[in-house]
Amino acid sequence: MSAFDQDWVISQALAGLNISSELTRLRKVHEDVPRKARRDFQELRAETQAVSKALQITRQGFTPEPFTADDLLGSAAVELKELAAEFHRRALAEEAFRVRHGLPRMADAAQNMLSTLIILLLAVVIEGGVNTSFLLNAQLAASPVSAILFSLLVSVTNVFFSAWAGYYIGRWKKYGAHATDADNPEFVAIRRRAHWQFAVCVVVWILLHSTLGLVRAQETLDSVAPSLMGYLSILTTPEALFLVLTGVGMSVLSYHKGMTAFSDPYPNYSNFHDATQSAKEDFQDGYESCITEIEDRHAATRQSLDRSWKEQCKEQGKVGKLHARCLEARRELVRVVDEAESALSTDIARLAETHRAARGDSQPLPEAGLNQLASYQNFLEDSEPPALDVPPNIHDYRTALDEIKASALYELRSLFENLHTTNGGHSS
Repeated sequence: MSAFDQDWVISQALAGLNISSELTRLRKVHEDVPRKARRDFQELRAETQAVSKALQITRQGFTPEPFTADDLLGSAAVELKELAAEFHRRALAEEAFRVRHGLPRMADAAQNMLSTLIILLLAVVIEGGVNTSFLLNAQLAASPVSAILFSLLVSVTNVFFSAWAGYYIGRWKKYGAHATDADNPEFVAIRRRAHWQFAVCVVVWILLHSTLGLVRAQETLDSVAPSLMGYLSILTTPEALFLVLTGVGMSVLSYHKGMTAFSDPYPNYSNFHDATQSAKEDFQDGYESCITEIEDRHAATRQSLDRSWKEQCKEQGKVGKLHARCLEARRELVRVVDEAESALSTDIARLAETHRAARGDSQPLPEAGLNQLASYQNFLEDSEPPALDVPPNIHDYRTALDEIKASALYELRSLFENLHTTNGGHSS
């Protein structure tokens, strides 16, 4: 209290006047800071409550994107039934062909890539290399390039012709031989045609290999003189004989490869088998496609849920920051009130003591009364910070989505297995 204030108080006391107006003035001087702190707290609390209320309304109105697979299961049931029926029909056709032709085994799968590589190995590397070495050794070719070209021409012609003969002729030689009606004119005609075609091929092989042997025995590429003595000279010329035997061996291997490598040895059996396998793969692919559609739809729904939830988490973060600021403002309000009360209490005590001394009153002032005059607790009334809402657990939504997905996949799997079993469970 300033000297002027003290003098004023003394003059008031000597005049017999009370100090209520001075007390009022002191309260107003010290209550400015608490009043401002309370106003700041109330404004921040109102803002926090408004943002929290808006978030609550958003959560109450939040409805996750529905995830259902009923339409997919319905379309899958129709599609899989058609594919299963086609698979069953193909499998029955293959079985009927097998029984019709008396085949005790299942069809062999073709190995086209490996077989082609083997044939190229026989034609280019083995027989072509042998032929080239013999021609160069006998100095029959004008140059190594000519020897290689001539040898490759002979070897490729031999190997590919033999493989062609095995595939288009050799496989038909026993067509229908094990059928219950093996004497059926259709079967007999096919086998008879295959036998005379094979005889023609044998003649071609004999001419090809004997001519090559004559070339080596007579050591000429220009012309050969077919005669009994010429053919006998092949037997007395080791290189010519070895050349012929090598070519015959390549013909036999290529012929056998042509019969077994590119298709089942029994004609048309692979067509039925491949059709069955294709229908089976379509059935399996249809099932896997339905699984993919369910998983894709589930993933899209899950992504939409996570995106919405992420936006709500951002708003929740804002509310959390405001709530933290509100708590800090509440603590600041309490601190400011305590400091104001302490300062006011000191000034009131000085004022009262000065007034009492000026009047010559020896009775001390009651502390309870002074403390009651120095209270700003009214600024702390209705100053509780807003409650912070706990957001719902997103795992509940995710669990619900996962349960629907698992149920749909289980129903789809049951449908697939039931159709597979109902249609004979073919696995050929």
